[in-house]
Amino acid sequence: LLIPLGYLSYRSVRLYNLRSMAFEASELRNSGKWRTLEPLAVKWGQADPSTAIPWLYAAECAEKLGSPDRMAQYLEKIPGDDPRAPDLLLELATIYFGPLNKPQQGVKAVERAIELAPEHREARRRLIFYYGITMQREKVI
Repeated sequence: LLIPLGYLSYRSVRLYNLRSMAFEASELRNSGKWRTLEPLAVKWGQADPSTAIPWLYAAECAEKLGSPDRMAQYLEKIPGDDPRAPDLLLELATIYFGPLNKPQQGVKAVERAIELAPEHREARRRLIFYYGITMQREKVI
């Protein structure tokens, strides 16, 4: 009897902590306190890795604070089963192709987006464009 009660108590406390972090993060985001929000969002994301929202908040903070490398790091942590994952992977690819100048990482992000959503036209278009620009015709075919 004590073991199930202990588990339920642990689960209740964990759920309360996650909800508290979510509420506080939302308040900080609404007030534009990016420097305070970023570490909270990271802590929340580590506590609940199955949720995309904390990593989206952290990425938004990094963007607002002018840090594309941290933004990419946070977008890498978006769970693959989130319905927004393919579009977010394209956002990640944009960062890799652009400010970070890491095109191979960008290709990997686009390929992951295609794995998650094979019908994603924009992902396929970007991959074909990249292969065309870099003259990798054999990969397009």
